[in-house]
Amino acid sequence: MNNLTRFLIGFLLLIPCLLISQAPVANFSALIDSSCGPTLSESFTDFSSNNPTHWKWYFPGATPDTSTLRNPTNIQYKGYGCYSVKLVVSNKSGSDSLTKSNYVCLDSMPKIVIKGVFDLCHGSSTTDTIIVNGDTTYYNITGVVTKTYTFTVHNGACFKDTSLTIHVDTMPTFAFSGKTSICVGDTTVIYARSKNGKYKWSTGSTADSIVVIGKKPGNYTYYLSISKGGCSRDSTEITVKVYDCTGIDNYSNPSEFRIYPNPSNGIFILQTVSEHPIANSYIEVYNALGQQVYRSRINTNSTEINLNGQSQGVYLYRIITETGELVGKGKLVLQK
Repeated sequence: MNNLTRFLIGFLLLIPCLLISQAPVANFSALIDSSCGPTLSESFTDFSSNNPTHWKWYFPGATPDTSTLRNPTNIQYKGYGCYSVKLVVSNKSGSDSLTKSNYVCLDSMPKIVIKGVFDLCHGSSTTDTIIVNGDTTYYNITGVVTKTYTFTVHNGACFKDTSLTIHVDTMPTFAFSGKTSICVGDTTVIYARSKNGKYKWSTGSTADSIVVIGKKPGNYTYYLSISKGGCSRDSTEITVKVYDCTGIDNYSNPSEFRIYPNPSNGIFILQTVSEHPIANSYIEVYNALGQQVYRSRINTNSTEINLNGQSQGVYLYRIITETGELVGKGKLVLQK
């Protein structure tokens, strides 16, 4: 046996001794490092190298809180939060330790707060927020159709499904009706017809109509805001004119025409008394509800107004030109 052979045999016999003489390097893992709920029964596995012979585990906050087993089981955690784990390993050549901070976590269900605008008008946009355990996520949404958005929100090992519904509406439409010229002491009702709308008049009323009482002469302006879901619209101004109707004759341009007999049992005569006839104009008659009950063209200086088919009461008449200009107003009293 030569010297080289003797050296190799001696080296091979020395290797186990060299390995045994190395200090261990600590390493480990948990069976479950994150759990949803306030309790957990945990197990740990040692993966330390270099053949440790002694183990010392530390589990602060758990029961038991220490162990000398190589692979401890049934370590009980109770209470939400994250817990640190420490392992110390040793052999004849030395020792080593490893601490994993916040290693085992017992998570709670996420706390969700949804804030924002959930009623949109078609085409408009909003930025809604979903707050999960204090952290905020922003969502930009444009209203096209009513839609429900579903989210899965996580907090560690816990998760929860939640939803956000955006209702999308179309702009409301409406039309006004009612008499806008009255005498002192009279009333008129202004209606705003809309489908599924909510009303807010400048008077504070939330009904679909307002009653206007002519207390003194003047022009009185009203307006309306109407909303439907996320849509809203303001009306143009509505002006009700209140006149001082002294007597029962006309109260606009009284020198140009007169109506007689007034009161009458059904037939009234409209006669022009000015130098300039009001031919090619119209006379319109309205009842107390603002409904037109009579309309006739004025073609001569004397025009008959036939209200025989109407109930007795007070009626309002208007004289307008073909271009819509108002040239006369007044009251007619029908007695039967």
